Amino acid sequence: MLSRFLPSCRGLHHVKSHTQRWRAFCASYATKPQEEMDTKSKGGTASSVVSPLSHPDYFDVSNMTTINELFEARVHLGHKTGCWNPLMKSYLYGSRSDIHIFDLDKTLAHLRLALNVTGHVAYRNGVILFVNERPQFERLTQATARDCHEYFVTQWRSGTLTNSYMLLGTLRLPDLIVFLSVPPSKTAIKEASMCNIPCVGVVDSDCDPNLITYPIPGNDDTPSSLKLYCRLLSEVIKRAKEKRKQDSPTPKTRRPTPLTPDSLSKLPKHT
Repeated sequence: MLSRFLPSCRGLHHVKSHTQRWRAFCASYATKPQEEMDTKSKGGTASSVVSPLSHPDYFDVSNMTTINELFEARVHLGHKTGCWNPLMKSYLYGSRSDIHIFDLDKTLAHLRLALNVTGHVAYRNGVILFVNERPQFERLTQATARDCHEYFVTQWRSGTLTNSYMLLGTLRLPDLIVFLSVPPSKTAIKEASMCNIPCVGVVDSDCDPNLITYPIPGNDDTPSSLKLYCRLLSEVIKRAKEKRKQDSPTPKTRRPTPLTPDSLSKLPKHT
């Protein structure tokens, strides 16, 4: 039942390079080319229309933030050196005063990738779910989701995804889940993996980055850093929806976009 409208993301947790992650996302979320849909609706040729997936930065995420802005928001601050996950070593620059320091160059690259993926999901009318179980950030999570007209969960119930029909009365699951912080119980992450739902998540120095499809290494405790993540995510979602309105002559209802057998062969070769 889920395979009809959820992209396949098996194996993405173990893909490390940005190019490989982007190719995997394109292959898993490939949809009917925009050229064909516009040609059928307008009766013209497809040569003048550019597919969003063929554009390296269709939503201009490269200009949304800078390293200085990440530094001022204290994204570079991790946990104490005695409380860390060795799997986060590749994202760390070093330590100072017994506090791990993130390499903001790598954080910025992963953040842009996550924003790009989030934008493409929103552009295709996908459902995006914001998840944060920390009470101090409950209002921020709700405000972010409402600002971009998406959904949020601040108290996760076991079976929200795996038993959605009984708990929520629906089989329509999210197309992307955004974890503003990795939940300690990891129940939501396990359910997302079982339902084959890709996820974007902020991973601090004490987290396992392999649990998140598109990790954003950085501080998930400081209010300034969380506000920055939320602002960027909300902004890229609104940009994507505005792009969709500009590219589509008629408004679309929120429904899954079908896959086509020849869509994979028509994908551009990203480098």
